[in-house]
Amino acid sequence: MSTVSLDDYKLSCELFGHGTDVRAVAVGETSCNGEIIISGSRDKTTKLWKCENNEFNEMITFEHHVSFVSCVYYAKQEDWICSGSNDGTVCIYKTDSNVPILILKGHQSNVCAISSGLESRSLITGSWDGTARVWKINREGVATFLKLIGHTAAVWAVDAMPTVSQYVTGSADKKIFIWNDKGEKIRTLSGHTDCIRGLEVLPSNFLVSAGNDSVIRLWDESGKCVGKLNGHTDYIYSIAQNTGVGTNIIVSSGEDSCLRMWDLTEGIELGLPILHPGGSVWSVACFNNGDIVTGCSDGVVRVFTKEPKRFASEAKLEAYDSAINARKLQMNETIGTLNISELPGPEALLVSGKKDGESLLVSYSDGSVKCYNWQADVWKLVGDVIGASGGSESTFGKILYEGKEYDYVFSINISDSLPEIKLPYNREENPWIAAQVFLNLHNLPQTYLDRVANFVIKNSSGNVPSIGESSFQSSLSGSTRYLPDSLLGSINSSVASLSDTNIEKHFPINKYIVFHKCDADKVKKKLEEFNSTMPNEYKVSQTVLELANLMAECPTAADENIVMALNLLLEWPNDKIFPVLDIIRLVVQEEEAFTIFENHHLMDKMLPLLKTNDANQLMILRSLANMLRHNNGQVHIRQRLHNLLPLLKDIRDGSSNLQIALAVFYLNLSITQTNDLTTTESSKFITEGLSDFFEWSTDLEACYHGIQALGNLTTTSIREKIIADEFLTERIRGFANLSQTDGNAKISSAAKALLDTF
Repeated sequence: MSTVSLDDYKLSCELFGHGTDVRAVAVGETSCNGEIIISGSRDKTTKLWKCENNEFNEMITFEHHVSFVSCVYYAKQEDWICSGSNDGTVCIYKTDSNVPILILKGHQSNVCAISSGLESRSLITGSWDGTARVWKINREGVATFLKLIGHTAAVWAVDAMPTVSQYVTGSADKKIFIWNDKGEKIRTLSGHTDCIRGLEVLPSNFLVSAGNDSVIRLWDESGKCVGKLNGHTDYIYSIAQNTGVGTNIIVSSGEDSCLRMWDLTEGIELGLPILHPGGSVWSVACFNNGDIVTGCSDGVVRVFTKEPKRFASEAKLEAYDSAINARKLQMNETIGTLNISELPGPEALLVSGKKDGESLLVSYSDGSVKCYNWQADVWKLVGDVIGASGGSESTFGKILYEGKEYDYVFSINISDSLPEIKLPYNREENPWIAAQVFLNLHNLPQTYLDRVANFVIKNSSGNVPSIGESSFQSSLSGSTRYLPDSLLGSINSSVASLSDTNIEKHFPINKYIVFHKCDADKVKKKLEEFNSTMPNEYKVSQTVLELANLMAECPTAADENIVMALNLLLEWPNDKIFPVLDIIRLVVQEEEAFTIFENHHLMDKMLPLLKTNDANQLMILRSLANMLRHNNGQVHIRQRLHNLLPLLKDIRDGSSNLQIALAVFYLNLSITQTNDLTTTESSKFITEGLSDFFEWSTDLEACYHGIQALGNLTTTSIREKIIADEFLTERIRGFANLSQTDGNAKISSAAKALLDTF
């Protein structure tokens, strides 16, 4: 039995900086930075904290996700900081840079679990889309994945067992699956009675699991449950091994505001739980020295230690005790800012609702709170209400629906003859995108889009982004940044015609769109910043930087020396090259400069970067669109169409600005076809690319330009092929049927104009 218990632990420090819930924490020990903490939050940021003199200080804030961060992980061997988000992506950073070296895309929903894979440079992730993915990333930054399919609900927990070459996943379907390294399911572990939220593989290959049933289970190598630990009084969100205390010691945290420690060998809890001031203790991790780190719904990261020399000062300990005493008074009384004692009991369900869609929160004797919705003359259970960050009535709690957490779960009545359909929604989501996903999922007509989106807006609180609005501002300061994912317009690049309100009534359209604006100061600062931290093999002289900076201010001045400078900068690592590509975007719009550019074969250097990351993709697409405004650029792009279009078809998602850039490239390319009636093969390629683009694009400004491109192609020899394409015509008809609101009028009118030509 362990001689250490949680009674020996006291607060070491509290880390403030996140704006709301800290949903995930991870720890690591690096050769350069020593002990580090990684935290992820609903404020969409991930933070790196470094230990100095027994205090952790914030080093870097990573701001590349467009929705809340659900999980974080530190891969020690690769020195990777990994963050998974509700935006469906995984960002991978090095500990010495705030720019992602890679963004993994593929999951269709919230990425809520990350762990190392069986090999070096590999990860396993779990998602609300019901799948896990095993990613392998080569040294060129190219990622491939193996999809693990079998769960029927969200995959909340993942891990790997390297000694037996197996993976393990836990899900909201209450099942644990064991997989071989080929992605084949070889064993199912059953026993949990609710959503599984945490998994830990022990050195013995025994497995520990925990979840919403408040039970921790221990499984042997054969998959038999050999132990159960009870103590938590509500959902368990996270578990972690504490090897600094013992080989079979784990810690756990959950909705009961508690951190607990357990001895798996003895099957007992070690000491009294440590109560937290916040409602939900979302995540827990342990250092090798036994220190414990937690992330809580009050937005604070906390470190607890058993070593007296690392205890917080007496003043801080007293302040913490005061906060705990206040929390004890609130226990069983509130969820966030919601006073449970003021909620009605189950008897409230005997009273009819006033109108369809009305919600009712009911408090039960076991302390739980459930949400009901009045539909078809009956109260229907939506799900449990769980703690959130508090701070306002709009953030009092989350609703658990099908094993996932949402701010709202709406009941949508499509018609009197059909049952209502549930539409789960989080405040961070764009309501139009949520509505579109809802329509696709239930095979509903596109004409319902506005009706569903406006219902969501009307019945949800908080600010709602408009269609096509870029949401890549700092979530805390609101200021724009010159970063890969905010390229994203943060360079203030713009398209002259995007603000046009006039709709073309006839095709072809012959006005090229050019991305020509740039914030030269931001570009220069980023080039100098990157060069100062670049390894010696990549550093360039101040003269090269000055030549590049000149291009940011005056791209028409390009000559042989400047192009050679850009050639040197194109040797930079993929994650640092986006400001160089931004300058190239400006240079290639001028035919004379493009000719010099192409004499050095720089286009062949640039195109493979389409396979790297969103930042580079955006800049290259804008460059390609700009090249098409002159004859020389058109010739070179046409020569590469066979190789280029497959690269473009591999782009299956992206920011609004990336979607617009891709659509503008197709539009400009379609203009070249209207001037040359002999290019049937090229027109077919463009049509194929546009068809693929319309399958996934969600930005209406981008789709508007896609419609313009299709309109141009209907004036060429492949007109009948386009008209016969059922998918394209149905997609255009859907846009034409959009209501004539301010946000929809332009695309609706353009689609109708195109249909009129059929």
